[in-house]
Amino acid sequence: MNRNQRFVALMGLIIFIGMGLIPPWIYEMPTLHGRVERPASYSSIFAPPNPLVEGYTVGGVRLDVQRLLIGWFVVSLSTGILVFCLRRPKLATSTDVAVKSRSFVWLRKKSEPVFGPLPAPMTPVDVEIVPSSPAPPAFVEEGLPTKWLWFWLYIRLPLGVLASLLYAARGDTITSTVNLLFALWLIGLFFGLRDRKLWAWKQNIWIVFAEPFTRALRQYQIGSTPEQIGNDIGVTIGVLLLIGVWSWPNYVYFKKRKHLFH
Repeated sequence: MNRNQRFVALMGLIIFIGMGLIPPWIYEMPTLHGRVERPASYSSIFAPPNPLVEGYTVGGVRLDVQRLLIGWFVVSLSTGILVFCLRRPKLATSTDVAVKSRSFVWLRKKSEPVFGPLPAPMTPVDVEIVPSSPAPPAFVEEGLPTKWLWFWLYIRLPLGVLASLLYAARGDTITSTVNLLFALWLIGLFFGLRDRKLWAWKQNIWIVFAEPFTRALRQYQIGSTPEQIGNDIGVTIGVLLLIGVWSWPNYVYFKKRKHLFH
């Protein structure tokens, strides 16, 4: 298992344990026709949700094992797929011994028997020492600064993973599943950008423009009252400002560095 696979496996294990510490719950309410169950939010295993907070005056709460097992299955399957995709081909080891000089090249395998006398030992002559080229300056690739790319890789994307996990812990089943998958996707995007893959560059451009809209979806209040209309206008103006201040500069930055990705 290489370094990338170990990192993905570790992140998958952390998410797996986090889902166990903050599992989904379910409300149980007795009625005249039997017991009725309602899904509850995610909450700490040490502090289950209170039915009274949700407006239920009677009933209890228990662990939603089915949703928990589904979440564990999604995380395990996604982690396994990422580990499999990040595998590297095993380099073939060779037992060949090469002896080179200016006039001939003699090649044989260690395991093969040697017939006849071996060549006379050669002395290292005519060795040309080439001075090593100076190391390129830090955060520069092909003449372009890459400080922001470093920040995007090692700060922005990990913060996005952490935020997705926090949203997953507080949302319902669908929201939690989507945020968990998004966190795993960001982890894969991290390795793609780090290895300068073109597919990761394309997906990153999509994230740059999609982020303002995803943040605004939670704030919209579709309606006809003056308060709702004013709120929606304010949110729309905020989205346009965020695109101009955040999305467009990032698009220009990554567009100029597209040739760094292959």
